[in-house]
Amino acid sequence: MAFNLDDFKKINLAPGSPSISVTSNGITFNKAAIVKLDEAEKVNLFINENEKALAVATCTDDDKSLNFLKKGKKAMSVRWNNKDLLQRLEDLMGWSLSDTGYRIQGCFDREQNALFFDLKSATNLDANKKESDMD
Repeated sequence: MAFNLDDFKKINLAPGSPSISVTSNGITFNKAAIVKLDEAEKVNLFINENEKALAVATCTDDDKSLNFLKKGKKAMSVRWNNKDLLQRLEDLMGWSLSDTGYRIQGCFDREQNALFFDLKSATNLDANKKESDMD
């Protein structure tokens, strides 16, 4: 059987799993999250307050979309420093970001081309640091 590369789709891989860190400095998407979102320039951000979850989906137009990654730029992470968003997350989750930050693992849905983050599963960054110090 003869194969044709035109019939294949390129797969981008990044080490680790997609996650975000939420601190008083902003929301940071790790390299795996950037790769899963296909290094998109523009995304839409969604919140489900009842489920306490965030979703980030790629989009093709810039109608009320958010800048994600600058075209042609290779980045290890993307940070949003929107204070209104941080305050909203603090209020929703009862967090005090001036005291500690949180890491949330993401789940990628290929059909929706979106990352989902269950905020209820957040782990304390200080606790993560202390655990890694013990290794």
